[in-house]
Amino acid sequence: MPWPVPSAAVIVVADLPADAVELAEPSDFTRFHVEVQGDGDLAAVLAPFGRLDGEHAWIDVEALASLAGADADAEWRTGLDAMVGYAREHGFLSDDGAAIRAHLERG
Repeated sequence: MPWPVPSAAVIVVADLPADAVELAEPSDFTRFHVEVQGDGDLAAVLAPFGRLDGEHAWIDVEALASLAGADADAEWRTGLDAMVGYAREHGFLSDDGAAIRAHLERG
């Protein structure tokens, strides 16, 4: 199942000094990762949205919708469902289907 191809990427931005998490480019489902900015406790900052697992993070699917805010309309949900399907097919979805594995990138 191909992902929609809008413009940049669904990037979960973890700003450690600000103790904040947000989505960058929430409507592009072609790439998915966690961008880590600054120094701090990444596990604690991600805790409301998922969990740290070595060089990866498991991000809760429903947390993505929450982070997307007003962008999470029906069209957005269709894109998210396609991304979840792709993650399932490639082993990037948790066994219970609740979280997607993302690699970590330092920003």
